[in-house]
Amino acid sequence: MKLRRFIFGMISLVFAFALLAAPAAAKDKHHMKLVECEEKAALTKKQQKHFERLFDELFDKKKEIFETAEAYGILSKEQKEKHIEMMKKHAKHMKKNMTKRCKDKNE
Repeated sequence: MKLRRFIFGMISLVFAFALLAAPAAAKDKHHMKLVECEEKAALTKKQQKHFERLFDELFDKKKEIFETAEAYGILSKEQKEKHIEMMKKHAKHMKKNMTKRCKDKNE
């Protein structure tokens, strides 16, 4: 009986790990939605610079919001820094993939 439980437990663990690994193995997918992405436009250098400037402006405004929230006691310093770090990663990803168009599930 103990052996059966052990075997069932091991099989369950293997199955759980397989489920967790499947989304990570999907290449060029949008977040965890498993949505296909494709290159949609070829931007000129001027257009790329314009988009980058807009992303930078947006980042600066969001950063200002988190700094103000910390100053008013809404967020701790650690929470503010965590949010800003996540925003930096997102901004970097957006700049890198600004020409990709990802289809929604409904399309």
